[in-house]
Amino acid sequence: MQLRPEHVSLLVDDRALIVGTVSAEGVPRATRGWGTTIVPGESEFRLLLDADDETTLENLRATGAIAVTGACVRTLRSVQVKGRVRSIETPTALDLAMADRHAAMMFLAIEETDGTPCEIGHRLVPADFVVCLVDAHVLFDQTPGPAAGAHVEAGV
Repeated sequence: MQLRPEHVSLLVDDRALIVGTVSAEGVPRATRGWGTTIVPGESEFRLLLDADDETTLENLRATGAIAVTGACVRTLRSVQVKGRVRSIETPTALDLAMADRHAAMMFLAIEETDGTPCEIGHRLVPADFVVCLVDAHVLFDQTPGPAAGAHVEAGV
């Protein structure tokens, strides 16, 4: 599956990222993503996660199943990518810079829309990260409303 630019735009920059995983026993887990690097037209992307979230990382090692939902803080327009994690790696300097940029932009968007000061949001930022290489398989519209949950055709 290839991601179109309009889908990529909902997974980068100031977007809120929610990540779902599942254990080998079928127990779901939700956590926050801390940034993505995505090339339009590609199916693989880099996703930063909290390196200390042992449950999420164990789920990914056990099943590889992942769902990443990206939402625009200002409009709530959102998309969900489901796929598989191909590997878990140490972040590069570029990955860490992207995580800093993502957090700054997301918390600024939250401050502008909800009034919550950026300093409060920054308390949530993990001390360390890992990068998951995600192979996207299927895409869903998750924007609140009558089309929520609808399958979205990807590709160029």
